[in-house]
Amino acid sequence: MKRKLLVLICALMICSLLPLEGMAVRYGDVVRITNRNAVNVRKGPSTSYSVIGEAQPQNLYAYLGTENGWHHIIYTGDVEGYVSASLTTIEPGLVPDYVGYGERVSAIVRVTHGNALNVRSGPGKKYGSIGQAKPGSTYTYLGMDDGWNIIQYSSSQVGYIAANRTEVEVVDVIASATGTVCDVCDGSGDCPTCDGVGAIYSLKRRANVECPTCGGDRFCWSCMGQGTK
Repeated sequence: MKRKLLVLICALMICSLLPLEGMAVRYGDVVRITNRNAVNVRKGPSTSYSVIGEAQPQNLYAYLGTENGWHHIIYTGDVEGYVSASLTTIEPGLVPDYVGYGERVSAIVRVTHGNALNVRSGPGKKYGSIGQAKPGSTYTYLGMDDGWNIIQYSSSQVGYIAANRTEVEVVDVIASATGTVCDVCDGSGDCPTCDGVGAIYSLKRRANVECPTCGGDRFCWSCMGQGTK
């Protein structure tokens, strides 16, 4: 019995030393706050809707769509909101599995700041610290929440760490991109909307222009290997 227990403990110790493989998320569209100052997040797509919070400069949020010049985002937790499109940009990024359209991947968060960072119990400085993350340390990436990366801090604790002092690295591709049948050509592929593939891989309409990411070489997930966007 003691020998079996010793073997089990050794196995657990070895597993704890293995590289983090990350948790599945998916490539998709994110909204970046480009305004110099914080941007109001509203309940609906106009200034007539009440403000539910603020989005800080350079923060990233999962993109859900655009309506009347307002981008629909996942603001914090499961709370959705709207930010002015004129104060933001849309770019490729990692989003929850149910929102994304690209490859399903696993990723880690690496601490790039020169000093140790506080790991907090929630997405903000108002939440208490549950520990510290040393420079260069890595953690399983679980998602993002209002300027904070969600990490697996320990085997039993989920933590939040400042996104602007860390970077997210993809470590493995789990599944290929998925798409929906193009509603213009109904899957026939004879239209510029879906670039002739019969499917749309983004919440945004695609235009038949050279992909700025791969320059038309087709070797990138941004254009789904079509060389055009």
